[in-house]
Amino acid sequence: MNNIEIKISKTSRIRFSISFFIFALLWMSGLEIVAAVLLPQHLTNLMGATAATALFGILNAVTAAASLIANLMFGNFSDRTRSVFGRRTPWIVGGGVVGGISLLLMGVLNNSWAIGISYCICMFGLNMMIAPVIATLSDRIPNDMRGTMSAFMSAGTTVGASLGTLIGARFISIQIPGFITAGVLMGVAGIFTVIVWPKEKSSKDMPPVKKGFGDILASFRPPVKGARDFWPPSVRRLRVLGTSGWLSLAAVF
Repeated sequence: MNNIEIKISKTSRIRFSISFFIFALLWMSGLEIVAAVLLPQHLTNLMGATAATALFGILNAVTAAASLIANLMFGNFSDRTRSVFGRRTPWIVGGGVVGGISLLLMGVLNNSWAIGISYCICMFGLNMMIAPVIATLSDRIPNDMRGTMSAFMSAGTTVGASLGTLIGARFISIQIPGFITAGVLMGVAGIFTVIVWPKEKSSKDMPPVKKGFGDILASFRPPVKGARDFWPPSVRRLRVLGTSGWLSLAAVF
């Protein structure tokens, strides 16, 4: 956590508030269009209801695990990024593009393995955006505003989940346009964010991180001491899998 006092203008606070809310709204809407509505129907059309239900449980388990790994990985990578665009911006924009394209491809592919791989790639792209955005809270947001910004993100995900389900239902009988809509929403989430919030300063002249690959691997070890802020959200994410999701994943191995 950054202990240096950060000061930003009132205009910047407004821009950050809008960008955090819209960012979460866009990616969650795009994801829910597919995950909650179109993907289950697409799988049902391909292999029937029974097989589709089993496969969907496995996909949820595998992609949730991939998401946990990707979040740690890309947060670490963005910390080490040195570019004229800053540490976070390249990953946020690139992640949206990767996530959006792979989300769209899930509606075009007709092979269950290919759909699963595309879904995992989508989770990597999504977390390529989310991890740097979360890191921005400590990089650029004052201590007294971090809770507010987190609340804007939570509100965006809540609204996006409902909105995505409603939009997805409109495309249940014409799925390809729905997958395209989902891909576009996720794809523009990162671009919108870096355009609306104040431009990130260049990180090109920041001192490079001297620690190597071993330090990256060590960063995947969960914290034990002073980790009250880490475990509650992590446990909530694991609960997203549900019992059936974990049982389905266990059945694979």
